[in-house]
Amino acid sequence: MNDSLANSLADEVLATRDQSAAAGSRGPTARQRFAMRALKKLVIICAESLMLYVPLPAAEAAHASNAMWRVFDGSTRSSKTLTAAVELSRALCGCDPYEKYPATNGRSLSIGISGDHLAETMFPKAFLPGAFWTIADEQTGLVRSVRPDPNDPNVLDPYDLAYKEKWTEAPPLVPERMIKGGWKKGIAFDSVKKGEPRMVPMVNGWRSNWRPAGAAARPPQGDTYNHGWIDEHIENEGFYQEMCRGFVDRDGRGIWSACPQHSNLELIGLRDRALAEDPLVEMFTFLIDDNPYYSAEAKEAYLKNLGTDELRQVMYYGVPRAVGRRVYAHLFEAMGPQTCDPFEPSTLYCLYVGIDPGRQYGGTVLSWVDPDEQYLTISDAWILNHQDAKPWARDLKKRCNGRRAEAMVFDQQMGKQHQPGPEQSSAEFYWAALKEIDFLPRRRGSLYGFFPGSNDIPGREEALLGMMRVRETGPFAGSCRLQIMRGRCSVLEEQIKLAQYDTKTGQKRMKFPGRDDLIEPTEYLAAHNPGYHAPEENESQELTPRQRTAEKLQAELHRGRRREGVQLG
Repeated sequence: MNDSLANSLADEVLATRDQSAAAGSRGPTARQRFAMRALKKLVIICAESLMLYVPLPAAEAAHASNAMWRVFDGSTRSSKTLTAAVELSRALCGCDPYEKYPATNGRSLSIGISGDHLAETMFPKAFLPGAFWTIADEQTGLVRSVRPDPNDPNVLDPYDLAYKEKWTEAPPLVPERMIKGGWKKGIAFDSVKKGEPRMVPMVNGWRSNWRPAGAAARPPQGDTYNHGWIDEHIENEGFYQEMCRGFVDRDGRGIWSACPQHSNLELIGLRDRALAEDPLVEMFTFLIDDNPYYSAEAKEAYLKNLGTDELRQVMYYGVPRAVGRRVYAHLFEAMGPQTCDPFEPSTLYCLYVGIDPGRQYGGTVLSWVDPDEQYLTISDAWILNHQDAKPWARDLKKRCNGRRAEAMVFDQQMGKQHQPGPEQSSAEFYWAALKEIDFLPRRRGSLYGFFPGSNDIPGREEALLGMMRVRETGPFAGSCRLQIMRGRCSVLEEQIKLAQYDTKTGQKRMKFPGRDDLIEPTEYLAAHNPGYHAPEENESQELTPRQRTAEKLQAELHRGRRREGVQLG
């Protein structure tokens, strides 16, 4: 359409010039001057970067997607950031060819891992020259993008490659004419010296907001957005959550571009949703091997210089590092040998409770040991927000159907802490709450009545991993000791799958408040290694003395067979 308009304006200029010459006029007419100005302006626009930009195949599919969230995943140097910057620039200039955003009066929020990241990586890609390379076309002489070979998109056009010395930096993706007040007066910076942007107003009413997402940074609240861009693995996940909230009013669209060398729970969740074909999320993989702007020699040198196989997998091949850093996901399967169909534990089973108290989130897990000690079966796991001892005790008794626990394992560190004001520790408060409703466990431990949960994090992780592994020998070969009832503990299952180590150290497990509060009580139980003890009473069933004696004899019979190595059906 622009070529046609340019041709029409050129014809108009030539026609009016010929008419002026025939009439003996010494100067251009008003119509001729208008046509010349319009043609000049169109030539300038056609030379702007958004007009010259040629997307790679993966980028073209990403631009066309109308998903609420698009994940740009893959290796470094693969054009993820450029693709995201083009999407932002199209939105700000009101020229998205797929019309995902309004042409005027829109709002955008761009999030980086730090102010330096905004200033050195994200902002320059959209507002400074050099987002890609240009060259004068060999046929027309007009400036165009350095482009891939039409016959092989993994290499460059032979002419462009032969005349690399003629390459020039492309102008900014967002032209200065679109910035209200221009570059000097229009852009607000958090730090002019460092080049950290804050807000860019556009002549069409759009506003581009920029924020660093460090651990101490506070997400902007109350704003609404048509477009959002997060680059790399931000430390403060509240920015993602606030961006999602801001999309509601404006039917917003978000992009998260990141190389998978670090981990972020929200980004992992988006990846999982995309793989599960959630219509709201789509993932696009960008690889350096598919980027023709780097030579084969440069790619090979980069691959060798990465040093370790793990780095090559992450940085070059784009394999998410979190998969190799997850604590339990390599063993645990949602419908695998660590799960079972729900059932009501018989009165022969004994109950153990794992407790992780917290001021904001408190997790509790119910587990059962059968008379053969074949399984540790988890029947329930829940989190109480702003958990208080007395409501927790009443809720526990209700969920246990009044069946008394054999023992309760309590977070040792939290159990010894004193909240501001009270003289009693957390464990004493919880024990007193259980005592008040006559629901104390049968066996008492050293932590004010509770058994202390292990503080040895690697040790208790290994204990739980051991229960997840399929046993190869013994009477229970072919099964896992840990059994989680399907459909009853979905939050626990999700937390087990997402638990991961800190990618910076590779050892310490990352903390996600409110999202790992069921794993820890499960680990306490695994480290405690609950054994079978025949129940002495069952308040819910109100058994007669004769029935209790019969069940005790039956339990002893089961235990005797287990010692002899007989596997019971």
